[in-house]
Amino acid sequence: MAARAETITLIEQPEVINRRTDNPLFNVHYLHANVVDHKHGIFAPGVEEDVLEQDVTDIAEADVHKLAPIVIQRFDPNRQQFISLGTGTVDNNIRGVESLDTEDPDSLFEFHRRVEEVTDEVSILDPEVNSAMRRGKKKLSLSPTPTHHEVDPDVAASFGYDDRTMLRLQSLSADGQTKAMQSFSLFDVPTKAWASYLSDRYGEEVEPTALAIMQFCNRVILEEGSNEEIVNDFLNGVMNYLEEDDRISVKRQLDAFLNEQAELKLKARAYAEEKLAVEKELALSLNGWASQPILTLVRNVYENLESTHKELLDQRFDGQNLYVDDLVALLVLKIKTVTIDNRAGLATMNERTVRRVASRIGLEATIGLAEREQHIYQMQQMEPGVDNVFMVLRNEQLIAEAGVGCGGGCSVEVVGLFSEDARIALEAGLGKGTLYSSSDLDKNSKCNCGKHGKKAKVISDGQNVVCTTCRTYQVRGKRGQLKAVA
Repeated sequence: MAARAETITLIEQPEVINRRTDNPLFNVHYLHANVVDHKHGIFAPGVEEDVLEQDVTDIAEADVHKLAPIVIQRFDPNRQQFISLGTGTVDNNIRGVESLDTEDPDSLFEFHRRVEEVTDEVSILDPEVNSAMRRGKKKLSLSPTPTHHEVDPDVAASFGYDDRTMLRLQSLSADGQTKAMQSFSLFDVPTKAWASYLSDRYGEEVEPTALAIMQFCNRVILEEGSNEEIVNDFLNGVMNYLEEDDRISVKRQLDAFLNEQAELKLKARAYAEEKLAVEKELALSLNGWASQPILTLVRNVYENLESTHKELLDQRFDGQNLYVDDLVALLVLKIKTVTIDNRAGLATMNERTVRRVASRIGLEATIGLAEREQHIYQMQQMEPGVDNVFMVLRNEQLIAEAGVGCGGGCSVEVVGLFSEDARIALEAGLGKGTLYSSSDLDKNSKCNCGKHGKKAKVISDGQNVVCTTCRTYQVRGKRGQLKAVA
């Protein structure tokens, strides 16, 4: 297959650590180990739903930031801890700590952060905390982005920190056998604002560092009320410590957390099911020949892959057959992850996704991609099982051709390295700084946010504009709107 100018690199860079397992192929291996009937593609009961739940969470953290996914975990009396994807949550977090090089100063903050994750899991098993949670109290934890005093910005980027705070609420059933964890990705709240708010709320000085905030939450915070009530209370509280622009941003995010979860969950689940289908195909193909869906996915973006990854694939092609080992499985999973995350972000008009894609292909083309994603989703909802493979492949090909990367919450690291020709063309056509924010769609008209009492979040390139809040857009003078799903 001939190479094109645009390339996307998928292996050569160090991996961002997967939050749950430190192993990007964990889901594939988990599925592979639980195949019941290989010929008919049947897996052990509950296994597919476990992976699907994790895929929804991964997509939400990567590119559907307004979705607050919920993970359900069961208590294993033999291991005396909760279980996720067949692994004890305490054991898994301990492995995460042990996987880091403690002699490497760049890993120091991540080491301490992971220790706090172990403490978070262990504390719920403490009899006093466990009893309080079984009576209805909920454990709240905050994991802000580290300050520059704690982590160098380049090191932070290598670990996937992207200016978000992960706010998590965990609750137990009355019998203590089931744990529900809901995670919120929150942007535009600096660490010092969290520290000031917590200090005033609880009457105890909290240092303005990410680590101090995590440690304080593990030592103190049990809250009462529904998740919506607790999040509403916390975010309205911390807003008082923010600058005006950040306050507006947090208000917009809170509105989505309270009012848009049903729609966002439907869309994220649809994309997670598509990712699960690929993971199942990989599990069934592992250590053997690739199935047709895997071959189609690889061939669709082959010409846009960096040369070393083409060589990896070429070494494993035998005529029209492709042998799937762990390296091929990882490559395929990365291709699917970067394309599915960006597609899900465009379908939900996730602000950071729109900016990322538009910086590569322009805002007009980005809006076109988003429209096609909405059409794909609506077709699938109206007629489950409809053949929309061609449209899916075309959108994924466009994302690969442009070398679009992943967001900071991505479960794998995908770094795009472009040829000189592609880079020159990009700088000549789009370049950096071509996108900017505006409060109006243009000088003469506004988006639909004002009618509903919402704050607009508009991105423009000077000619085309889109509001990621109400999904109204204007391209070449023509207005439209990506409709919400009922």
